[in-house]
Amino acid sequence: EVRRNVVKDVEKLGENSKIVIRNIRRDANSDISKEDSYTEDEVFNEQKRIQDLTDSNIAQVDELVKAKSADLMTI
Repeated sequence: EVRRNVVKDVEKLGENSKIVIRNIRRDANSDISKEDSYTEDEVFNEQKRIQDLTDSNIAQVDELVKAKSADLMTI
């Protein structure tokens, strides 16, 4: 039972990490949109690049949470 509670805590920390990543994405997209020196295409390309980075980081967090949860349950 203690392990299940620790797994729940790990999942909460993972979710909080994903929220932080999404907030960084939102701030970065907002900063790029406000920048006057970028053309529309450059803004689109930068937002796509930021989204790709966001997706890869969220996938990495998911993998870490899954691995740690499995590790905790097998000990």
